[in-house]
Amino acid sequence: MTPESKLKLEVTSFLKASGEFYLRLNSGKVKVRGGYMQLCPTGTPDFVVFRKGSVNWIELKVDWKSTEPQMMFVDTADAYGHRHAICKTLDQVREFLK
Repeated sequence: MTPESKLKLEVTSFLKASGEFYLRLNSGKVKVRGGYMQLCPTGTPDFVVFRKGSVNWIELKVDWKSTEPQMMFVDTADAYGHRHAICKTLDQVREFLK
């Protein structure tokens, strides 16, 4: 398991235990019978947490930098008044959601 996969599991467990209304998002394409299926667009963050009055996007990064599509997503989220964080640890996720 990669360090980023481990962090995603930790964040998922934290969000479940906290009773948050969230979605775990996957981007890119996956091979299916007969071709490929498009998931979320490239650059979509790993999680979205919905709270009354706010939409909170969370991108997890452990060992590498954000991509251009991810930074474009940040700009779009900002334009809509959504909150966005790029987190390297579970503690950063907790702090962001306070």
